[in-house]
Amino acid sequence: MSFYPNQTTPVIIPADLEPIHTSRLYLRPLTVADAAAIFEIRRRQDVADWLWPRVPHKDISESEAIITKKTFTTPDASGAVGRKFFFAIIQSEDPSQRVIGAAGINALSPAPSVGYNIHPGFWGKGYATEAVAGIIDAWWKLDRMGFEGTVLDLKKEKLFAACNRANIGSMKVLQRTGFGIYHEQKLAEMVMEYGTDPSRDLRAMHNMELLREIVLRDMASSTFNTPLQHNQKIRAATIQIVGVQAPTSCEACKTNC
Repeated sequence: MSFYPNQTTPVIIPADLEPIHTSRLYLRPLTVADAAAIFEIRRRQDVADWLWPRVPHKDISESEAIITKKTFTTPDASGAVGRKFFFAIIQSEDPSQRVIGAAGINALSPAPSVGYNIHPGFWGKGYATEAVAGIIDAWWKLDRMGFEGTVLDLKKEKLFAACNRANIGSMKVLQRTGFGIYHEQKLAEMVMEYGTDPSRDLRAMHNMELLREIVLRDMASSTFNTPLQHNQKIRAATIQIVGVQAPTSCEACKTNC
């Protein structure tokens, strides 16, 4: 059973990702070579407290596995498999080019979803918001194509993200980048369902992981329904806390921007 809406992605993921530049950040494709930097983030308990399970990484191999998992196993609209859309976050003015976090699209199935993390030493500076905004803007600019027998309908395309409601900082990141509440799910419900039987506990852990990875992404979504060339104007028009639908014509865009 999936609590996540099925959305066939019309997006074509580039084989070679271009870096993303924002006012203060340089986002380049994340690679396994960045595992040491990601480990420095994921090894911290104050980071793990907002993840499931709430266990920090003990070894760099765990961080390598997380990075590897960002490679899509679901085909994009062109049929390509094994591509990714995840980026290392670097301060543009930092001569050392230190990776302070990562952001991008976690998976294409059952629907595209945004993920991000920042080293606690850089929390509260607006970097996560800036990085996520850059990722979203780049995502809507990607080429798209319809599938055989279907008509490309950007009106129905959504992008999802997940957040623990108690994580106020992360909730603000999503609100500031145009997301609105879509669905809420209590993880405790899965614990109650399986009880303490050891064999069932393993199944519970598996399903708890699915809930974190799938259900909670339903907690926030934005709909952008517009020709791709209007993306920059649309982003300015849809920074709202509620679920939003972008204008569908030039005239509407002018009116709302």
